[in-house]
Amino acid sequence: MAIDRSGRPGRASVRRAAGPHAGPLMLLSLLASGAAGPPALADGPYDRPSLERVGRSVSLLRPDRGEDGDHRRRWLTWRVEYRLRNPGPESLPVEPSSIFCTVEGWASNSRADGHGLPRRADHALGAGEDLESIAELIDSDVMTRSCAERATLQVWPEGGPVPDEPEPGASCGPPPGPFSLPPGGVLRARLRLEHRHHLHGPSEPLLGGREVTLGVGPASFRDAVSLEQDASTDRPIDVLGPIPEERLDPRFYFSPPDSLYLDAALSGFRSYQYRDLKVRRDVPMRLSFRYYRSTDSTGDAKAEVKQYQDVPSSYEALTQAKRVEPLDRLGEWVLVEREFHSEPKATTMQLKFIIDCEGDGPSALWIDEVTLEPVDAPTDRP
Repeated sequence: MAIDRSGRPGRASVRRAAGPHAGPLMLLSLLASGAAGPPALADGPYDRPSLERVGRSVSLLRPDRGEDGDHRRRWLTWRVEYRLRNPGPESLPVEPSSIFCTVEGWASNSRADGHGLPRRADHALGAGEDLESIAELIDSDVMTRSCAERATLQVWPEGGPVPDEPEPGASCGPPPGPFSLPPGGVLRARLRLEHRHHLHGPSEPLLGGREVTLGVGPASFRDAVSLEQDASTDRPIDVLGPIPEERLDPRFYFSPPDSLYLDAALSGFRSYQYRDLKVRRDVPMRLSFRYYRSTDSTGDAKAEVKQYQDVPSSYEALTQAKRVEPLDRLGEWVLVEREFHSEPKATTMQLKFIIDCEGDGPSALWIDEVTLEPVDAPTDRP
């Protein structure tokens, strides 16, 4: 069955067969309004001069930490950067309209719900569309189930102005030019592949091999890239935020220089809630902390862990996943260590310490050495 992913006039169009046994790219065309596109790149050996790869780096970009409110910052982005040399004896003229790139391959991730079956992720990027392409991998009316990959390309001569990397979802603008690449000169190219899945984007990159073909002026370049670095063993996407200075007690702690302080007699000190923690779905988590309750404490104290599905279209408290740890012992430092799984639907987790007593107590609680993180988190985290 053929799938036509043609866009509006002027956009790159990819027609391909669906399913794991289909060919990689059956028909590729660049539709341009009022102007012809760049010359087609044949599947066979090139008669055109080739660019020589002198450097390549592949990295997985993570979103900024913190409360930014923009769901696009949750997307993970593969970045592939090239240094390509002109090996010929003549200068290479480069017109912006002559820059063209295709990216072809299968993308999947068995750790993400609905992503286990490899799907085609094919792109055709032309200068007429600011070197941008979107491939729909999972097309669904339910926003949290849909999945797309966005590809962008930036090209510039080494030694010239370096373009800023675009924000997730933002256009990277037209390529520079025209310019000329002298013999031995180096061309820089930056390819970005954004995973645009509202639910699993924060932690599950799209994995798989990709075939990259780049045409720049009369020259061309081909490369095979393996994108197989699973984020599950990488640094956790988020960590517990810092505690405000006014909630820290430098007089009493288990590990210097201070500890979190709760006191029923002080206004606003009966509880403390960390900011929401972005988490990976359905992974083992570890909660660890030490607490000390004053010997004259009355009432109860507890730690609560809650999980949520927080996506642009909805916010749901996963009530069945709530965990409560009673803090009963008085007059000594007590270590609490628990392991549990994040929910399959969870995107955020919340940790809160609470004093529950009548009136002003007395009841005082100190908390120290708090961690809430994936079990496989590295020990050398910042």
